[in-house]
Amino acid sequence: SYAISPNLMGIFFEDISYAADGGLYAEQIRNRDFEFNNLDRGEWNAQSFWNLVGEGTEWVNATDNPIHKNNSHYAVLTTTKVGASLQNEGNDGIVVRKGDKYNLTIFLKKMEGAGKVRVRLIDGKTTLAETTISASAGWTPLKAVLTAKADCDNAKLAIEPLQTGKVAVDFVSLFP
Repeated sequence: SYAISPNLMGIFFEDISYAADGGLYAEQIRNRDFEFNNLDRGEWNAQSFWNLVGEGTEWVNATDNPIHKNNSHYAVLTTTKVGASLQNEGNDGIVVRKGDKYNLTIFLKKMEGAGKVRVRLIDGKTTLAETTISASAGWTPLKAVLTAKADCDNAKLAIEPLQTGKVAVDFVSLFP
């Protein structure tokens, strides 16, 4: 047995390959609850790792009437013309395998108009898996299983409002 130096103290943790945020925990969506901020990392904010793709929808983050005071930020999508989607690529792409099932949980709240939303796993313009869900007047956790139709190493999750109006989105989760 060897003596341990009295000068060694504390702990060393090296975050390799997103092991601290998404690696050992199978969550596929990065910043799933729109809570990242510059205290986590200087350039991060509540919209980090999410992109609005397409036209006809505006996206802002809001904090009034959240799911819970400890999860205060959420996305609000205001759609005047259907076709745009809010997308997340996970940790450098979501790995999808044909025939595998992915458990989706998403909190939606209808704010104005109808709240029908399509959630897809996509590879460019190719749809790998999809489901359609509807928001209600209050925060509701909605669950679905997405079954992949093809393999992809860098898929994205796309949330697409299918009707005009406003819908709030929070706590988006995808597990293999």
